[in-house]
Amino acid sequence: MINYQQILADKLDQLKEKGTYRYFLDVNKSAQHFPHFYFEDATGVKRKAVNWCSNDYLAMSVHEEVISRLSFVTHRSGTGSGGTRNISGTTNFHRSLENILAQLHGKEKALVFGSAYLANLTALATLGKLMPNAVFISDQNNHASIIEGIKASGNEKKLFPHNDLHALEQILESLPLDQPKILVFESVYSMSGTIAPIEEMVLLAKKYQALTYLDEVHAVGLYGDTGGGLSEALGLQNGIDIINGTLAKGFGVLGGYISGSAILVDAIRSFGSGFIFTTSLPPAICAAATKSIEILMQSKKN
Repeated sequence: MINYQQILADKLDQLKEKGTYRYFLDVNKSAQHFPHFYFEDATGVKRKAVNWCSNDYLAMSVHEEVISRLSFVTHRSGTGSGGTRNISGTTNFHRSLENILAQLHGKEKALVFGSAYLANLTALATLGKLMPNAVFISDQNNHASIIEGIKASGNEKKLFPHNDLHALEQILESLPLDQPKILVFESVYSMSGTIAPIEEMVLLAKKYQALTYLDEVHAVGLYGDTGGGLSEALGLQNGIDIINGTLAKGFGVLGGYISGSAILVDAIRSFGSGFIFTTSLPPAICAAATKSIEILMQSKKN
């Protein structure tokens, strides 16, 4: 008889032996005292500490106006959206959020997802399936969501060493000029703190006729005149075909998105199963995210 529980237990034991098993600390987050938080230690004693690992970079999750907007729309529209975007889950709050995200990145359209991970996974997998002969060219330090999205596409993938422009050009040069190519990279790499040579990568992509897909998750809200990320700060938004971002870090709420041309966004909206078959974000979350973006856009201008 197969012992399925034991198979899984053995895998967990292997994680523990390697020291990579994850233990959670139950945090009592305080909007009034952020970034301080409260927790109970192993002996049950209540303690206070400072959260130095939060991705709520600008403390927008505890901003009074953002909280008020979330509360107001929750009372008006309820706690959930009530469906996928294709059935009953598209509201005026979703549309307003996508409009301001498109504006933020200087693009024609934007599309909101439940998370930036899901946005990357769906967008990359869908692009690959719509262009089955396309080759993905990916920085070897790219996020897990990018890796999984490319893997799910089934397309050919070529990795280049982190931020290595010479190796990148060698790959681009080796491919037929008329073969679809998608260059995928991040602006800020969270684990190393390194920054991509975005301008040089854009120039190489244009030279070899490759689409550019930029993950700005760790930069949106922080960089640029309106918080559009490093591509905005460097004046390179027009050179990027698709920009991925999150609402859960610099903007302090929840969700992810892509932005790009109307055709690119519509193609992912129309063919991406990770978008089509997922219940949409609650209207109140969209409204709170919109308010957070508005505040940061204005504060940057000031």
